[in-house]
Parts: sequence; C-alpha cells; structure tokens
Amino acid sequence: MAKRKLTSSEALQAILDSSDHDCSSSEEDFSDNDEQQRALHDTVNEDASDDGAEWVYPQHLSWAAARGELPFLHPFEATSGFIVDVNNYTAEQFYELFVSPDLIRHFVHQTNLYAAQFVEKNPNLPPHSRVRAWFDTDENEMKKFIGILMLMGIIRKPDIEMYWSTDPMYATPIFAAVMTRNRFSLLLKFFHLNDNRNEPDKKDPNRDRLFKLRPLIDHLFEAFQLPYMPGPSVAVDESLLLWKGRLQFRQYLPLKRARFGIKMFCLAENSGYIYRFRIYTGKEDPMTSISAVLPDECKDFGLSEKIVVYLALTLLDNGYTIWMDNWYSSCRLFHYLHHRKTTACGTIR
Repeated sequence: MAKRKLTSSEALQAILDSSDHDCSSSEEDFSDNDEQQRALHDTVNEDASDDGAEWVYPQHLSWAAARGELPFLHPFEATSGFIVDVNNYTAEQFYELFVSPDLIRHFVHQTNLYAAQFVEKNPNLPPHSRVRAWFDTDENEMKKFIGILMLMGIIRKPDIEMYWSTDPMYATPIFAAVMTRNRFSLLLKFFHLNDNRNEPDKKDPNRDRLFKLRPLIDHLFEAFQLPYMPGPSVAVDESLLLWKGRLQFRQYLPLKRARFGIKMFCLAENSGYIYRFRIYTGKEDPMTSISAVLPDECKDFGLSEKIVVYLALTLLDNGYTIWMDNWYSSCRLFHYLHHRKTTACGTIR
C-alpha cells in the first residue's frame, strides 16, 4: 500500500515538532555545569551593555562547542556605498579617484629628478647612448606612459620591442600611435617614485623595504578608502601578487593561484573591493609599524590579531561583521571586536 503524501501544512507542523524536540534535548544535554559553560556568553553580553568602559581581556575565555544559542549581532550603523557623488562620472573621472593628478605630478617630478641625477653621475656617456636624447617629461606624456603599461597587462607579448613591431603578424598600431619605442624605453628606464638620496641603509635590518614604492603604496591606501565605504559584511585574508623575480620577502603559498609572489593582507567586501591592505615584508619596519596606530588595548596582541584590528580600524564601532580564517581567529580578538561593536566570525583548528 502506497504511503499518503503529507500536505504542506502537515509537513511544516512536522518540522516545527522536530525542532521543539531538538531544542529540548539540547537543553537537557547542556544543563550540567551551565554556569561555567556560559562564562563567555555572559561576559560578552555584559561587555556589550557598557560601551564607555575600558576593555579588559578576561583571561579565562576559551573556545567551547555551540549550545544552540544565537550570537549577539550589533546593528549596522554605517552608510555603505560611494561617499562622493559619482552620478554622470566618466571613465576618466573614476580613474582619477585612484590615480589622481597629484599622483601623476609626483611621478613626473621624481622621474625627471632621477634622470637628472643619472646624467650628472654619468657625464661620459657613449656618443650613441639613448640617454643623450632624454628631455624632461610632463603630465600629459606620463599619462600616456601609464596607459601603455596598463595596456601591456592586457595585450601580452614576450618582448617589449614586439609592441612596436611593424610585422603584420605581430603589429599593434596603438602603441606606436601613442609613443615611440625609444621614448617609452627612456621613460621606463628613469621612471621613479622616490628620491634615492633619502634611501635607508640597505644593511639596516629594520629599513623600509618598500621605500622605492612607498609614495604609491601610501597614496593607494588612502585613495581606496576616500570615495567608498564597504557594506556590512567584510573579510580579512591574504592575497598573493605574482612575482617570480629576486625579492627578499617573496612568499611561497602553495594554496594560492600564483604560489610565488608578494603577500598582502587585505580587508575586502563581498563585491571584491579592497578597502584597506598591508603588504607583508617580513620583519616590521619601526617607521611603518602598525603598532603605532593601534589602540593601547591592542599593544600586546599577536601579529595576526594586530593585522585584523589594523585593517578594520576605521570600521570599528559601526556594527560591521568581519569574516576570517583560523590564522586570525582567537578568543581575545573576538572579545575585543565585540567590545568595539563589531561582530567576528572565523574558523578554528
């Protein structure tokens, strides 16, 4: 005899009855020693009710199995989306939100400065040296140069010379139409971001290893935050920029697609937009140490905990939810984030 199919209302009632039974069983299983097992839950709720109190880490906290209780979620209080009015923005205006005219002017100044230093240091150049054809660049030419570099990232060729090839099989006329090959080569040779006269001693183990790129990194770090605020859910994780050349702080991460490269700690929202980042260079340089900008309560945190607080610093106290993996997760970090009206969710081992 075939079994009668349940109606929708009967099926819903069966699910509700099953849920009630599971909840009652769960309460019985965890009734013993309930005072001790709820220490973390009670402490967190007390902390949430006292916003003005100084944060103190309760030493007895440890991970415990969930008991069916719902976590306390802080209400989202920030306004996400574009901070600037981007209605009717052109592609060029969006581009200038990140690569601003001030940054282009900095490129021009430092490139001309380095070229002048090179010529002064090498007065006896060979008669046919391309450097003898150098003349100072300007903002318009620098924009063309940056544009060519970006286009080269899309159109891949095995050799730079091939971008200016006239062979019908390889020709890409746009490059020759924008700039001559020799001029591009000179700009590539002298393109600079920082004054070499201020470079720290290479023998100093605590030097800024990103000195050559520091102005660009600092600019982008600020530029990513100025026009946009992420949504209520963000994640902290590592990203790997592909690099197979010689580099003291090159990393090998077999689980990443690139495997070899420069590691970055990033805070991004689910759209993929990176809001804040930190390039990993091994030992922290005291001049750029994240510890200097962290709240006093976080001075004794471990590196992974500091990274999360540093990346989320401008988002704290606004009801954000931060997702992370087991390398960052800790009771101390989660308790501090909760104190700062920030929900944390992560894996543990």
